[in-house]
Amino acid sequence: PRVDGDWEAAARKLLREVKDAVARKGNTGGPGSASLEQLRPKLTSYGFSNTTDSWRSSYVALSVPAHFPSTGEGQKNKIRSIPNLVRYLTHALGEASEDEEDEDDDDDENDDDEPEAPTAPPAATPAAPTGTARRALVLPRAMDLA
Repeated sequence: PRVDGDWEAAARKLLREVKDAVARKGNTGGPGSASLEQLRPKLTSYGFSNTTDSWRSSYVALSVPAHFPSTGEGQKNKIRSIPNLVRYLTHALGEASEDEEDEDDDDDENDDDEPEAPTAPPAATPAAPTGTARRALVLPRAMDLA
């Protein structure tokens, strides 16, 4: 669903910041790697909230801000890891782009000024070996060896 357009700029910026943090610190789950707990100040500044009491990695269940697209209802749709967060943001932004493209398509129907370039014919495949060359590739049968 489309929501307030301001969320898109915020989502793009957050996605970039999360990816930068993962690139700097990694996301292995080990000490010093990027985690939702470390990203807490950034996430809460964008309006994300944790529905549990702990920000530790196996307890986090993030809800998205009200002005962002919904993840769906229920606990299973909560964001629980950095890969979940990246997937959510990427998917939400992808949906937003598709909605804009759909709107643009309506405005300029039949605006094909340039014909599409013809595609190249498929490359010829080499012929399979024939005759004696083909027999050389066949292993002898057990009765031939006896």
